[in-house]
Amino acid sequence: MGKFVRIHPDARDGRWRGRAQVVMQEAMAGRPPLTGDLELRIRGVWECPASLARKTSPRPRGWFQGRKDADNVAKAVQDAGNGVLWIDDRQVVRLVVEKIRGAQGEPPRVEIEVEQLAD
Repeated sequence: MGKFVRIHPDARDGRWRGRAQVVMQEAMAGRPPLTGDLELRIRGVWECPASLARKTSPRPRGWFQGRKDADNVAKAVQDAGNGVLWIDDRQVVRLVVEKIRGAQGEPPRVEIEVEQLAD
């Protein structure tokens, strides 16, 4: 509108964020959010499409270029981690994002590793 862009988040994103925050809280086990500089490693694993699974059996893992961009995956994880894993996603100073097509039968998921960096 005018000079501004208005974004309407997909309802699925909100549901994912809520579920992700529950898992993150469980992983923190009552500990406070991390402080200082952080490294964040994200591995998104997408389900192997049935069309690929039929071509080669068993279908191994591979890189995934479809659907969400890597930066969108990172943004979703960073937003979900605010106030739970870290105080604010500005603390993430090193970021690695991988998009993987899972092996045949491998469930889709997002794997997150956070490391506090030395000053």
